[in-house]
Order: sequence, then C-alpha cells, then structure tokens
Amino acid sequence: MQNINIEGINNLIFDLGGVILNIAPERTVQKMKQLGIANFEQLYSQLKQNETFDLLEKGEISEDQFVEEILKHVHKPIEKESIIDAWNELLLDFPQERIELLDKLNKSTRFRTFLLSNTNAIHKRLYNQDLFNRFSKRLEDLFETAYFSHELAMRKPNAEIFKYVLDNEKLDPSETLFIDDSTDNIAAASALGIKTFHINDGASITDLFPKQSAARQI
Repeated sequence: MQNINIEGINNLIFDLGGVILNIAPERTVQKMKQLGIANFEQLYSQLKQNETFDLLEKGEISEDQFVEEILKHVHKPIEKESIIDAWNELLLDFPQERIELLDKLNKSTRFRTFLLSNTNAIHKRLYNQDLFNRFSKRLEDLFETAYFSHELAMRKPNAEIFKYVLDNEKLDPSETLFIDDSTDNIAAASALGIKTFHINDGASITDLFPKQSAARQI
C-alpha cells in the first residue's frame, strides 16, 4: 500500500466507480454479447474514438442519442431497454464499510469531503436508487458537494474539471487528497499539485482510515 501522510490534508476528493462503488465492465461486455453484439469490445473502441462515451459523460448527448449510436452498429432489432440494461450491468454494489466511512468523514470537522466522478445520467439514476434503497442516502448526502461530469460538461482527466472544483470550493491543492483508480486521473491531479492516492491492487479507501486511528483522525 502507498504511504500517505494524512497530516496537513484538510480536503478529500473521491472518485466513484472502483473507489466507492464496485464495478465490473466485463459484465456489460458479456451482456451485450448475449444481445447478439458479438464484437462489443471492437464497437466500444470505435465509440470511444468518435467520443460517444465522452459526450455521454459530459452530458452532451441524451440517453436516446447514446442508444441510437450503439444501434447504428447493430444489425438486428434490439429494444432500447435491453441496451440500457446491458449498459447498467457493470454497476455492482456499495460496500457497507465504505458508506459508513464516508458518512463519518462527512460529519466530521477534520475534513471537507467531495465527490468527483466521470459518470452519466443513465448510471446515476440506477446507483443512486440502489444506494437509497440500501442506506436511505444519495451520494449527494455523503459529501459537502458531489460533482458529476455529465452535469458539469467536463470530465477527468482534463485539468479544467480539477481546477473548477479547486476554485469553486476554494481548496489549496497542497492540502487536498484526490483518490481515484485511474492512473491518468491521478497523473492529471498530481500535475496540479494535488496529493493523490491510487486505488489499485486490492487497496480500499478504508485503508486510509484504519479503525484504530479513525477516531483520532476524524
């Protein structure tokens, strides 16, 4: 695990997928194949190249436009809802210990906490409902402010979205820790002077605040 000194850190910015919410993109690939889109990996690559997914995550195309773009590459009748269900298949669960930690951090006087997620309206509708069903909370309830790429028309790793959050919240980068599972996003934040913690190799946000020291730090 990376060595992170929490001393001097006053602000925490969390990513969502792979950090708070468990995800499994391969499940979407498998579901699309079950719908008859056997080359979905190739299609996904094509759609990334023409920025379809970026546009969705920046809220610059609608849900219907996104589905229509996928259907352009499919040569059989498929219902819109089937595409949406397959797209949502990658969303898994919110581990209870992560939600409890975030709730505790948000209520503390030790840190200011924020969410910064590349996401889209389709996924947000489902995972926020799941979170509410299980914990009677929305993501917006767990942070001082929750920032979603599709609502800002910006996405990571572009520097503008980091600068927007820093400026909007008046955060000192040197006192701010950004937690993400993407090396590109980590590099972009680091280039702006933000401290970083890369979630990988089984690491979890709970590793940053072990139970023995959580009470003291929080």
